[in-house]
Amino acid sequence: GCSSGTAVIHQYGASFGTKGGAALTAPLNSIPAVVPQACTIIGYEIMVDNVVSSGSTTAKFLRAADGTAIPTSSISTSGVSISSGTSTGHQTTVTDFSSTAIAAYDMISVQITALSSPTPGMVSAVFYCQ
Repeated sequence: GCSSGTAVIHQYGASFGTKGGAALTAPLNSIPAVVPQACTIIGYEIMVDNVVSSGSTTAKFLRAADGTAIPTSSISTSGVSISSGTSTGHQTTVTDFSSTAIAAYDMISVQITALSSPTPGMVSAVFYCQ
């Protein structure tokens, strides 16, 4: 166990494609996963296998309550993005999320809604929950 009293941070999300693989095409949808404990979203990260030279790569996080249908309701309003000139983007600003509260056993999934040029062959999008 954790004896320091610090809450453990978990990450939930998905990866698509293969590093150096064929260019991906949006939209991409992940297989849903269950979050086994209640937590609060405190940040997110998007990674691509190349440097985003213009535009952005955008992901939306979807959530559904335990016992309901596969997630279709976005908890990130416009989607979170990685911007020009970078290949990874860790952010602690979660203002795009309509709700940062995750209940125990909520289902989540990731949807990649936009891919910039050069189009990546691999994208990973996760949120951090504490």
